[in-house]
Amino acid sequence: MAHLRAIADQLWPDCPSRTYIASGNLIFHADGTGIELGNRLAAEIQANFGLVVPVLVLKTSEFAAQVCGCPFDMHEPKHVHGYFCFDKPRIDADLLSGLATSSDTLSVTDQVIWLHTANGFSKSKLAEKMTRVAGVELTARNLNTCRKLVEMLDG
Repeated sequence: MAHLRAIADQLWPDCPSRTYIASGNLIFHADGTGIELGNRLAAEIQANFGLVVPVLVLKTSEFAAQVCGCPFDMHEPKHVHGYFCFDKPRIDADLLSGLATSSDTLSVTDQVIWLHTANGFSKSKLAEKMTRVAGVELTARNLNTCRKLVEMLDG
């Protein structure tokens, strides 16, 4: 994560970046569209580390609204995951019905797929195949992480 911060700080030196846990969450301030900033950061990651990593950049207000739009307000937010999609999801209904169990609850809101896995994320066959189900590139965060990121963005 220190290397990721260093890349962001080199690209956008006017405002130091911050990270949260070792999961690729990076908070930074820069001018440009999410696509432009994501492409620029992805290119630097590839140049510095030789890794091709898709990068999704969301504005503070957009991310906060998406997290606030989570339809699940659970006592155990670790069982709720937001799949932030790079494009509008195209849910494969047949695959979804074949993988989902009665303990999995799915809700699609704009470019976020929310999944509640009552029996645990690691036990859900749907969770592990969500990229195929969604039909688009995506990145997932549990609700605890999402809420912490919103808190960091507000601070």
